Amino acid sequence: MQETKRPHVAKVQIAPIISTRTSTPIFHDEFLRDGSIDLNKWEFLEGTGENGWGTHQQQYYTRNAHCEGNRLIIEARKEIHKESRYTSARLRSKQTFLYGKLEIRAKLPSAKGTWSSFVLLPAKRTYGSAMWPENGEINLVSLLGSNPTMIRSSVCTKSNNPLRDNIPINMAEVPDANTQFKTYTLLWSPDQIEMFVRLNDTDSYDRRILLWEKLNRDWTFWPFDQRFHLEIYLGVGGDVAGNEIDDDKFPQQLEIASVRFEEWNI
Repeated sequence: MQETKRPHVAKVQIAPIISTRTSTPIFHDEFLRDGSIDLNKWEFLEGTGENGWGTHQQQYYTRNAHCEGNRLIIEARKEIHKESRYTSARLRSKQTFLYGKLEIRAKLPSAKGTWSSFVLLPAKRTYGSAMWPENGEINLVSLLGSNPTMIRSSVCTKSNNPLRDNIPINMAEVPDANTQFKTYTLLWSPDQIEMFVRLNDTDSYDRRILLWEKLNRDWTFWPFDQRFHLEIYLGVGGDVAGNEIDDDKFPQQLEIASVRFEEWNI
């Protein structure tokens, strides 16, 4: 995804996230192990993808991910691998999701040229002639090392996407996103998507970053009635992160303390 629209900064805090729906926990990983990741829950997406994963990223995705100290650690390194100057990792959940509450607790890297992302992408092509953007994309978190205190949240659809320069995207300032673990939340229902960040563990408020509503619109605005995978990755360079890369600060780590999804009983 290439973000071209200038984001708005989310300023309004709302009450704690309380859902009136009943739910069933269907996925959780607290990374309570040292060593390799749980391959029953995750798979590695390796290589350079098509056109650098669509945004001319410079890294080669390998298996630079492990569990340590009750955390998942994805590490971007400055090293030659095949024809790439950097390596990192990109994970995809084997579980698919539809309608519910996703929570990710994470600490994000800050080196210029890095791009941390928690994104949901469709499990299959249901609409149109192409997977993207017709079948949607939900970006809970997108953080660029060039602007490391601004968390971006967005969605992509056939009618609203970077190619049209009208992507729905907002951002929230999180000054210590790179030094403290924060909880990022997605609420996904049949008629709207909301994304939040909790700035402090002791805070009774969550900051809503983005709201996207179905209203009476068709699939070109709302393809979010199908199952999606979660992907977590740490990219380097390219159209989004930029190719001015602070090599002296590598390696860089994206740390995840937990991932949980509760599916709503709809």
